[in-house]
Amino acid sequence: MNEEESKVTPPAKKSKILIGFATVALACGTGFGVYQYLNPDPPPQESKPKIEKPINNGIATINIDKILKSHPSSSELESLKNQERRIKLELQTLLKPMTVDAPKVDEKPFDDSVWQKEAQKVIGEMAAIERDQKRAAEQYRNDTEAAHKKNRDEVNDRFLNEILNLKLKIQNRDALRLKDEEVAELEDKITQLQRERGLKQLELLQAWESEIKEYAEASVRERREKLRNNSLETLQAIRDEALQKQADAQARNAEAMKRAMDQSLERQKNRERLLAELRDTLQARQNLENQIARDITDKVSRLAYKHHVDLILATPMKTIDSILNQARIENLEPETSPIISVDAIDLTEELSKDLSRE
Repeated sequence: MNEEESKVTPPAKKSKILIGFATVALACGTGFGVYQYLNPDPPPQESKPKIEKPINNGIATINIDKILKSHPSSSELESLKNQERRIKLELQTLLKPMTVDAPKVDEKPFDDSVWQKEAQKVIGEMAAIERDQKRAAEQYRNDTEAAHKKNRDEVNDRFLNEILNLKLKIQNRDALRLKDEEVAELEDKITQLQRERGLKQLELLQAWESEIKEYAEASVRERREKLRNNSLETLQAIRDEALQKQADAQARNAEAMKRAMDQSLERQKNRERLLAELRDTLQARQNLENQIARDITDKVSRLAYKHHVDLILATPMKTIDSILNQARIENLEPETSPIISVDAIDLTEELSKDLSRE
């Protein structure tokens, strides 16, 4: 057998043909003995000379590699071996573990730099609006301060005259012959007028401050509203874009996982198909090898009888160590050694011609 046969033939089958060839002498010898037993030689006649066996010690050799090549089914056998090698190579690739890593999804979809940039822009615009609002308030205060003071003085003057008159009466109590109870009433009246004057002046001040605030706010109201709307729209757009990017990434990752799973299932189907194909190929090769072995054994038996050979050896032959190792290690390259004989006849050519005529 050649190197490829040793790699693809199971141990029990690998040695079958070799052992058959190695023991072909035993089959030939046994066949020849049975034939002699069933067909004994007739008594020698004095008129016929005795047939002498050739001087070969009853031993012959055959080159098993040449014999196998000359068999009509050798090309078919080689094709099956090539097919077996191809299937095994494909299986080696498919049997390698396929690793599928789950794609990573960014847990932080928002771009901090874009977010911060937009936030700084909004904060800067708000600060500018606040400054302009303060300037508008200050300007309105300056423009209306004189009018406010005038209104305040009018209120003060209106209460001041009445208060002064009451105080004059108290100062002239003796001349006016005012009793203590009347003086106390005048003092209470003065206190009440002073309180009313303070309230009127406070109301006037609050009204003026409200006018200033309202004016300042009105001066920047449109800008503030526009900034708020634009900011919300911008931030929402940033958020929507980030969420869309994250959704797209998750969709791509899900698609990648699906493709990986589909590839894994396809690899499994291909493995099952190749394993079934390998079993069929192995069976076909083994059947063909058995048929070739039977054909060669039959031809060898006939040649053994024809040439009066008791032992036929196949060369080159595998060493015992090689046979034992191959039973354990499938891919170990077989070791062979030739058989060298001085007077053994070589039946290779004759056997090859017999096989090729079929």
